[in-house]
Amino acid sequence: MADDKELFLRKSQQKTWEEWDAACEQKSPGFKKARETGDFEACFYQLCQNMNISLNLEPFVYFFDFDFYFCTSISNITPDYSKILSQGICSLYYEKDDCTNEFCKRYNAVLSCVELLIHRIIEELGKRASLLREEGASPEVLEHVEKQIHWFENMKTAGAETFEEALQRILFLNQLIWQTGSRLVGLGRLDMMLYPYYRRDVMERGIAEEQIVQAVHIFLHILHRDYWYKSSVLLGDTGQIIILGGVNQDGIYEVNDLTYQFLQAVKTCRLSDPKVVLRTSRGMPEELMRKAVECMATGIGSPLLSNDDVVIPTLLTFGVEKEDAYCYTTSACWEPLIGGKSSSMNNQCSLVYTEALYAMLMEEPLRRLNSYEAVKKSFFQYLRQEVIKCQRLLYFQKQQRNTLYSIFMEGCRESRKDITEGGAKYHNIGMTTVGLGNVVDALLNIERCVFQEKIYSMVDVKKICFYNYDGYPEAAGRLAVGKKYGKDEDDAAALANEIQRFVSSLTVDFRTAVGGKLKFGASSPAYIMAGATAEASFDGRKKGDPFIVHISNESVSSYTELLCFAAALDYAENRFNGNVVDLMVNPSFMELHLEKFTQLLLRGTEVGYFQLQTNVVSSDVLMEAKQSPEKFGSLIVRVWGFSAYFVELPESYQDLLIQRALQNEGKTA
Repeated sequence: MADDKELFLRKSQQKTWEEWDAACEQKSPGFKKARETGDFEACFYQLCQNMNISLNLEPFVYFFDFDFYFCTSISNITPDYSKILSQGICSLYYEKDDCTNEFCKRYNAVLSCVELLIHRIIEELGKRASLLREEGASPEVLEHVEKQIHWFENMKTAGAETFEEALQRILFLNQLIWQTGSRLVGLGRLDMMLYPYYRRDVMERGIAEEQIVQAVHIFLHILHRDYWYKSSVLLGDTGQIIILGGVNQDGIYEVNDLTYQFLQAVKTCRLSDPKVVLRTSRGMPEELMRKAVECMATGIGSPLLSNDDVVIPTLLTFGVEKEDAYCYTTSACWEPLIGGKSSSMNNQCSLVYTEALYAMLMEEPLRRLNSYEAVKKSFFQYLRQEVIKCQRLLYFQKQQRNTLYSIFMEGCRESRKDITEGGAKYHNIGMTTVGLGNVVDALLNIERCVFQEKIYSMVDVKKICFYNYDGYPEAAGRLAVGKKYGKDEDDAAALANEIQRFVSSLTVDFRTAVGGKLKFGASSPAYIMAGATAEASFDGRKKGDPFIVHISNESVSSYTELLCFAAALDYAENRFNGNVVDLMVNPSFMELHLEKFTQLLLRGTEVGYFQLQTNVVSSDVLMEAKQSPEKFGSLIVRVWGFSAYFVELPESYQDLLIQRALQNEGKTA
């Protein structure tokens, strides 16, 4: 809990922990004790009974009470918003005869608290309406408050009736989950989920398209407003992902007016968050890809592209039912997730590939490493130990429940089990990996420099890594020149596949304490954090330097080369927990070659990248923004799986982005 507490205090920006704890206890006696004993239901009751309800004249009701801090660890998943869209809260209860165990009682108790909060909101809206009448407010203002009262009254007993009411319900559930301490809360496939309400409004009720567009813009701004509170490790890391588009079970790419409208709204609003994942396919409309590229060209880092033609087959092979695989969403960054049906927390530990290589160099008698094959064999033995460490951590991991999430997660009601007990339909777990590119380049450098060209001995390799290149001034440059990861060369992709298949062989039969399977991928947010504590590696990377960012190589001769490399990687079995091609693109290139870039991405989809994201920004702008942050408050960059305001990032992230942009442009600092 210590890390979460420090994070909360950093975000609250106003109190010490003791001051906050005292204020919370005064406001809600008993909350602290309930939190310390892990009694989620008692905490939730105190919240719904005592939280401040903040209303204004905005079109939607959305508020937080920052005095309440929950002790829960469920995060990085997407609730089933359809449950609150298609029916009233009252329909979700267990009947008395069906309430057969402790989970059912907790489930019903939380629903009662939701009803309590709805009732309090209705009362406050009623008071607001009375006050507005006394003040002589316009009929339009009064009508809107009355409409909000109807929305919340209707929420108890019936499904949503209009597009705006559907947005309000999504916002209400979203705010409740954030308020109960869960982080990185996804938003699901909004174009598909909301389309029936949109169609009914436009086709049957005659609502103007402009009103729908305006509602979407307001919806995005409201979700963005408290990003400082919602952020996880870095400001902007909120996990608020909107999924758009996608192939259906018949192989037809599904797209509708809302797909384009959400994409256009994200482009127009120019916010760092929420972010968009666009599911792509060789059968997608070319115009949709063009609109996606136009959105990328603004520099906001959205949308990330996720290739259905590669992703969906991996989900099916992993055991996801066909109906669910074709409706996949993603976790907070890019990890494929069955939204509303999966409690898979996909970023629970990180395997650092270079640690195995460094341990081998330090511990293995060098006389045994007398050939490249002997080096590889020994490396895999040490890699096995690193994987076992991760598995041990994942097996014994315990989560603190959030019963609210269980209500809005398919499988829990049916199984009568909390998501922390494996109640969801899918309850797998995800591991990220970092340094794959570095270890591939390091091993290939050992093959070339030690056993082929005989420039160095294995003793030299050990000294270079141990002494961080001291005494070998030429080595870093020589080794960096030999980088092959990300280039369209068979040996780099083949070695990357060999390494990942080995990890897959070790993890494919792993099961968590509740029976979940393990998946991993080649992308990780830890490329700076893990790199900061990692020893030097034999690819030119010095101690403390960042690892290669996802699947990238700024020195490749063309984007096509990197895409071909990504397509050559094997994402089968359980190797699909996020595999992102990360492109640095100069704005002038995008401006001059927008159509060419569109065709490149369409072709890349056919060739078979797994996922792809862009940073469209110049080194000149980044360096100026670092020097004069007051002038660049709205400059947005892509960080790992999220976008953020450049000036709010730690210096290490700013410096890496500048370095990558310079390298991409063929410049030096």
